Amino acid sequence: MKKELAEQAIQLTSDILEAFYRCDPEPALKVADPEITWIGSREEQFDIGYEQFASDLKEITSHMFSCELINQNYYLAQNNGRICTVIGSYIIQSAKETKFCIDGEQRCSAVWRADGGTRLTLMHLSINTPIGVLYVDDFEKFPITMEQMLKRYTARMVEQKAAPHILPVADSDRALHFIDESMIYYLQSDGKYTLINLENQQIRTRMLLKEFDSRLGDTFFRISRSDIVNITKVSLIKERDLTLTNGIRIPIPIRSVAEIRQRIMEYYK
Repeated sequence: MKKELAEQAIQLTSDILEAFYRCDPEPALKVADPEITWIGSREEQFDIGYEQFASDLKEITSHMFSCELINQNYYLAQNNGRICTVIGSYIIQSAKETKFCIDGEQRCSAVWRADGGTRLTLMHLSINTPIGVLYVDDFEKFPITMEQMLKRYTARMVEQKAAPHILPVADSDRALHFIDESMIYYLQSDGKYTLINLENQQIRTRMLLKEFDSRLGDTFFRISRSDIVNITKVSLIKERDLTLTNGIRIPIPIRSVAEIRQRIMEYYK
């Protein structure tokens, strides 16, 4: 097979796969040979002949959701003049507008025949998944159930991460405050009280500083017996002082300077 036709075979392989994962089987059906063979990822997806191939592809794409192909790599594995074989691998990702979430590797091989020197006919197509990469339930033709659950779980986790962490605190006058943790700069022990320092406000509570250790999120850490600091509010560490973004300077115990530097670096990594 001439170089131009072989390159065309590689491009056609990519084109029909991209259409297939957009739920469109027609480009593959247009170039398929009457005696085409097809091997899919599932046990029953082993077809011989155009009729069975067309029926299977139409059924599968009717169950699919739109996906995008990334990191496509195709190679000419064999070319004997009239027949060539293209092998490839790619990552399929669910399109953003779908309610599913999928991200997995697929592999393929396509055998093409040159008819009349200019036209390519698809003799064989196989698509397979490395073992354990994508889960397909018994009644499915394409991964649906697990990917839908994954999409919902991911969305829920993102929503929870994006939601503010609210800290309910009663002040020394027993008024109840609901404080967005991201607004806290630092907490400071004040005898039997704790001072919660915000941008333009200080809340005094009867709770002891140690009671906040288990209640605050992972952006907070204790730098001394008297102070808990919000890492996201730190702008500078110099010598034995830690400076916050509002200009407040907090002394650091000399024995803890290296540990605090490391802790902040690890958080931002």
